[in-house]
Amino acid sequence: MNYEYELKGDIFNEIKLRASLLDFWLNVIMPELKLNFNNEPLNYKFLLENINLENEERVNFYIQLKIKNSNNNYYSISFLQLVNSSDFNKLFSTLIEFYELKDEYYKTLDVTHIVYTYKIIDNKDKLYDNVKLNKLNKVKKKEIKTKPEFKVLGYALPPTMDFTEWGVCIFDINYKKAIVYKKNSKVEYHIEIELDRTNVKYMLNDVLLFNFTDYVLDFQNLNSFKRVLKNQSFYYELGKLKLKQKN
Repeated sequence: MNYEYELKGDIFNEIKLRASLLDFWLNVIMPELKLNFNNEPLNYKFLLENINLENEERVNFYIQLKIKNSNNNYYSISFLQLVNSSDFNKLFSTLIEFYELKDEYYKTLDVTHIVYTYKIIDNKDKLYDNVKLNKLNKVKKKEIKTKPEFKVLGYALPPTMDFTEWGVCIFDINYKKAIVYKKNSKVEYHIEIELDRTNVKYMLNDVLLFNFTDYVLDFQNLNSFKRVLKNQSFYYELGKLKLKQKN
């Protein structure tokens, strides 16, 4: 099902994203909160405090953020997320990260509606369809200047597979795994290191947003590599995208 929030001529931004998510929550997920006000002005501080309470009657649901433009075309902003009714702040942070990741093209569209595609489910035990990774031993920490990011399928990712240049890097004791803390962000890259590749999970608040794999093309230069994201491969030479193809 779709829940559409009309922008009424306003610009699609973080403020409207939060307002639309709250509107969705009050009308679909927890309408009892809105009814408690009996047509009185809404106290948003009270609402946010109650929205994020853990309770036995929590609602579990799938949700995906989309936008609709003046031509009635829909564009997906996020992947499908599995959350519950106490996860408002966590979901909002996740959707903001997707919003920031998407190409500028999506931000400049004539957006008329913020759309939430959702499905309420009965399973009260399963909260997230992803895997948590324990924090690694802090045996190496390196602060560096990060390289400019390059848009891939609308997502801003570093144009190198040398992940020590992605942010603050921490290796485990065997150097088979690493976590990179993205600069000026809550995002973490969780990395498994193999001889000819790295498998990367793009994480926010222990929630997997998406993953990709980088393959070595030149062991002497990690700026020449292949990146596989979703069903496409992207070939880089000296940090510049040279070829992309569907798998």
